[in-house]
Order: sequence, then structure tokens, then C-alpha cells
Amino acid sequence: MRFQRGDIFFIKDKYSNVSKLIAKAMGSAWGHCGTVFEVTKDNIYTLETNDFCVTHGDFKKYLKNEKRYDICVLRPAIQVPHSALQELRDETLGDMYPYWQLISLGIRRLLFKFQIRVRNFFRTGLVCCGVVIKGLKKYD
Repeated sequence: MRFQRGDIFFIKDKYSNVSKLIAKAMGSAWGHCGTVFEVTKDNIYTLETNDFCVTHGDFKKYLKNEKRYDICVLRPAIQVPHSALQELRDETLGDMYPYWQLISLGIRRLLFKFQIRVRNFFRTGLVCCGVVIKGLKKYD
């Protein structure tokens, strides 16, 4: 698979209960996602969340252990300008990753099934899909 700047990836860690819990809370088959920030001859750099904040990652960690991860890569229909990804990085890099917000999203999603709408009741932060959504808005 050849990656391009702006590709969106989804990851499921087959052995991580945390990944499974996040996927279930979000109503998704995937426990993590991010955006390909830069592709070089030797590496694929990502913009994604880690355990603490939004950061640059290395996609090779997923490719090295393909048996552990299910991976889906989507490519936007348009060529993503590097300036849009740089702007996204400048806006989000270092934003805190709020584990408690995932609990809030799960509870809100459950209540929404009963047509009960509540605001996010934990400190705001940026979860992995928030990085991707902000990126999509940049080059929409």
C-alpha cells in the first residue's frame, strides 16, 4: 500500500481491551484513527493522539505488527495541500487527550438512543477522531 499525505487511517488493536472499549463507546469498529502528515522514503509520519496528547506518530509501528492490528486507510477525493496539514498540526499539537471525555461520549451516545441530549460534562480535549475531523474541515 502506498500512502499519501492526508490519508486517514483507522486502527483496531485486536489484543487491547482499552481499544475495544473505546470502539464500543464510540459505536465504531475502530479504536483509533489519525491522519498521514508526511510520507518520506523511509517513513510515514502521522498526526494522531497518543496516551496523553496530540502528537506526531510513526505509522511503521502499526505496519511492523500487522497481526496485532486491523488497518483501514481512506484517501480523500482531493489532493490535500501540505499547508492545510501544517495548519492542523499548529492548532492541535500538544492538545491534551481526555480519557474521561471518552466516558462522557459513551454516556451521551447511550442517552441519545433515548432521545435525551446532554452536553459534554467533562473537561474538553481532543480525541483521535477530533484531529481527523478538524483536518477534514481544513480541506473540505
